[in-house]
Amino acid sequence: LDFFDLSLNEAGRFAVGGVTLSFGPDRAAASLFGLMASGGKLNFEVEAYRSTDQGLQLVDEYLFEDAFATREEIAAGSHGFGFAFDRLAQRHTEHDAKGSKSAVTAYGWDLAADASASLDSSASYLTK
Repeated sequence: LDFFDLSLNEAGRFAVGGVTLSFGPDRAAASLFGLMASGGKLNFEVEAYRSTDQGLQLVDEYLFEDAFATREEIAAGSHGFGFAFDRLAQRHTEHDAKGSKSAVTAYGWDLAADASASLDSSASYLTK
């Protein structure tokens, strides 16, 4: 995840500047380019972890639904793609000093309906 822009405008509505993801020179870039060229949509998830003595712990999780690629950027062996999307959700997991989960904060928003949304049950985010 290179860039994610979400803010409130003067009317109190969410304003989204989009999201940008970067990939190395692998087949994901070619697949995303094909999807962009065809006008197809996809759902994707981005996760952020922290490294601890017990291993990796999930800290942030971003879910994007009905996303479509709006641009491709190529530089020095990497591919970046910009996306627009209809729905998003974000979960933040807090951990106590011993590394146990202590709290989870989550929100979701449907931009088209300008209403809250839950993407928690979406099977389209299962890892393949």
